[in-house]
Amino acid sequence: MQSQISYYSKYRAPAAARFSALGSLIPSRPTLRPGTKRWTGPPRAFQKPVDSRGDFVRDKAYSRREVDPNLKIWSSKKLIDYGVLVDIGAGSIGLLHILNITHENIIPQDIEKMFSVGDKIKAMVHHINKERRRVILSTKSLEVNPGDMVKNPQLVHMTAEEVAAAFKAKADVDASLKVCPGCCALAVGQQAVTVHELRSGVVQAVKSYGVWVDIGASSFGLLYNNQISHQPVVPEETEKMFCVGGEIKVMVQKVHRGYQRINLITKSLEHSHGDMAKNPQLVYITAEEAAAAYRANVEALEQEKKDRKESRAREVDPNLKVHELRSGVVQDVKGYGGFVDIGSGSIGNLHISQISFDRISKEDLGKMFSVGDKIKVMVHRIDHDRHRISLSTKSLEVNPGDMVKNPQLVYEKAEEAAAAFRAKVAAGK
Repeated sequence: MQSQISYYSKYRAPAAARFSALGSLIPSRPTLRPGTKRWTGPPRAFQKPVDSRGDFVRDKAYSRREVDPNLKIWSSKKLIDYGVLVDIGAGSIGLLHILNITHENIIPQDIEKMFSVGDKIKAMVHHINKERRRVILSTKSLEVNPGDMVKNPQLVHMTAEEVAAAFKAKADVDASLKVCPGCCALAVGQQAVTVHELRSGVVQAVKSYGVWVDIGASSFGLLYNNQISHQPVVPEETEKMFCVGGEIKVMVQKVHRGYQRINLITKSLEHSHGDMAKNPQLVYITAEEAAAAYRANVEALEQEKKDRKESRAREVDPNLKVHELRSGVVQDVKGYGGFVDIGSGSIGNLHISQISFDRISKEDLGKMFSVGDKIKVMVHRIDHDRHRISLSTKSLEVNPGDMVKNPQLVYEKAEEAAAAFRAKVAAGK
């Protein structure tokens, strides 16, 4: 107990004294839980109310990014090592943190050169935390060019009204986006932006990470660099490909309900990789056909996924046994294998690794099997919990590679090969 109090008096007490202007609610002695030695007081002194004269806001309730129509000139009250405490009127004190002063990196010594107690400055309300009763201010939001607060702060104060009005207008546009809970769309008014929809838009801004596009109905989407083309696009190329005010065509890739964001894509509209970099106008001309083909492909994949899920949900035939030989019909061929109907309502997966002892590529798979082919397979594994049946033909090969060289020979000798395989497994057990 004594060691904990001495630690507080040595380290915590001086820190608490520095924030005496923030209120008298900081405990003069540590708060200890019964049976513990750990100090459980407030983690930081600045968690106390920032208003040294009473309530959070007495005469006026400020909101986030709000700009006073009269733009009062607020006076600096106190300098601290991580920012400036500013009297913003209405009995409230705000914090202009060092990170919110300018876009350039500055150190605490720079704060003493830029501000003095009693200086009159202009700042924007950046954030309000009513639970912790804090008002966070910002001046870097008022900078026209990064670093203006360091180079010419008076210029920032002179243009503060115009910059603040533009900043608030952009924030109002962002806040106007509302999510439609009934569908995967971002609704604005009575219109909705749906996924995979083709839109014509106007470039609003070109950034190092991508392009902001106005796609109509007060909706803004972001076209990231990696979604512009199948070929890599660097920031320098983005600035050459797009210009503010240019008209382009984009597809809605994703709509984030929680973040109220719209992700756009143009590489899905390319017929050949790199068309957006070589000839973007050609991409825009053929955008309708490319978008329709893309949506059809997506719908086909979704239907395939649904059918596969339904087939897996079927109960496995209880009479089916492992290492049993079955005749089946190929139902579908994929890059990783094929699906075979082995009767009694059971469909198994013949994986590419279970076809032959020789290595088989995806191209070879398409040549070996076609939908409707009749083949013979052995039941390799049964997963009753996941309703899956794994099949094999390489267990029927007399010599490694027979399925690649002469699959009909494998089917003819399948009975003998299966019996020999079962005998080998039984002998191994």
